[in-house]
Amino acid sequence: MRCTMIAILASFYITTAYAAGLAEDLRRATTIEAVQPPDSLIESIEHRPDEDAPEVFFTTDFTKQQLPYQLTNVLVENDLPYYPYYALKEGSNHVMHPMALGRFLLRNANGTKAEDLKQAALNIAYELPNGGLAWYYPRHYRVARMLGSKLKYSSISQGTILAGLTEMAAAHGDPTFRDAKAAFEAMRWPYEKGGVNLANRAVLEMPSFSGPPEIILNGWIDALLHIQDYAETTGNVEAREFFKRNVEFLAEIVANFDADSARISRYSDVSPYRIKVTLSRPGDVDTLELLYLPRIDGLPSIRVPLERTADADNFSPYENQIWRQNGRIAFVWASCSQHYDTILVSRSDEMVAEVDSGIVSRRQSTPGKGGTIVVKESGVDGDFRYVTFNKGDGLICGYPTNFSKGGKYNYYHVYHIVGLMLLAASPEVEAETATILNKGIRIFWLIGSYHDDGTNHQLSGLPG
Repeated sequence: MRCTMIAILASFYITTAYAAGLAEDLRRATTIEAVQPPDSLIESIEHRPDEDAPEVFFTTDFTKQQLPYQLTNVLVENDLPYYPYYALKEGSNHVMHPMALGRFLLRNANGTKAEDLKQAALNIAYELPNGGLAWYYPRHYRVARMLGSKLKYSSISQGTILAGLTEMAAAHGDPTFRDAKAAFEAMRWPYEKGGVNLANRAVLEMPSFSGPPEIILNGWIDALLHIQDYAETTGNVEAREFFKRNVEFLAEIVANFDADSARISRYSDVSPYRIKVTLSRPGDVDTLELLYLPRIDGLPSIRVPLERTADADNFSPYENQIWRQNGRIAFVWASCSQHYDTILVSRSDEMVAEVDSGIVSRRQSTPGKGGTIVVKESGVDGDFRYVTFNKGDGLICGYPTNFSKGGKYNYYHVYHIVGLMLLAASPEVEAETATILNKGIRIFWLIGSYHDDGTNHQLSGLPG
């Protein structure tokens, strides 16, 4: 039987570490800038080639000397590879994929067409204000975090392209590694300005423009491994220090990626929730906004002015928004994070928020329904009403990784373990940091729970 939990939070806000007052915290917080390529470049990024056109080839139409790496169903137009995406039902189903592009560059670095491939890749990159080159995903991909009207780039695909450009420079005797450095600089463009760099402490596989920063664990680890290789190959001191700061922060928060109740690691540290909000008047819905205050020093506070869902068929639940309104009741997509408090704010005379805590299921990737109903009355701070949600409310803040094959093998969970092992073994990682990472490896391997005293519930033994 489902139960209801009532929490009255009239005094919560002033008892937290954020004692400056809600108005001041809102003023200090950052609203994300969604940096976007120009329309002309977006058109190139989203181009879909016609495989029957005379200028379009399959990779197998080239010699092995030109393209050592060939796949039977990959098209090449103007030296740019296009990969099949069968979710597209109309027109060509071949599209550009930044991560696959990086692999293509890497595996063809020693081919005679390497320079042509590199130039084609550079032609679809967007130069950020810091000189970094970012490869944005086209909006063809029907993946929850990519939905919406805006394009995003990703640290995991940037890392793969970084690897390809680094290998090309090394193979062809370019001592400057100029293009690789530009790919790396895009990984340092701040999250607050539409980039993937979270406070020089983490890189984000997929940034959010209207929500808290989400750290996807496998994407972070993958990007770090490529940054490490780039730093070692080029001797770039900034890349080495950036790598070390990221790994130190990973060691600091690795315990938060242990989903104890699910007996598996978390895919990320953020889950989307749909919150039912009841206000005094229908017009008060327009005053709703979200404030994300970090639970860890050094992370940015994020302010999200809530907009209404523009396209119900093309929106991301990871982007906070007003999904629907019925009189003085609104349904809002918000996020629960391991590392942030979620504060829903209005200028209404009264406000009550209700959310289903959801369940862990191998058949879904977000909490959904079927959990405990959490109901919260609002507190008052000056002209504002507010309600605070965080991981202490029984919400699933970061969903357990559920990418299993045949309901048996979870390769993302295995990647977490192997990736942490590789990072812990890096000569750039301090012994103390490596010890903490190895502790995380053991916890993930044993699928146990993380305790302050360092013990865990042993469910299965390690070899030896």
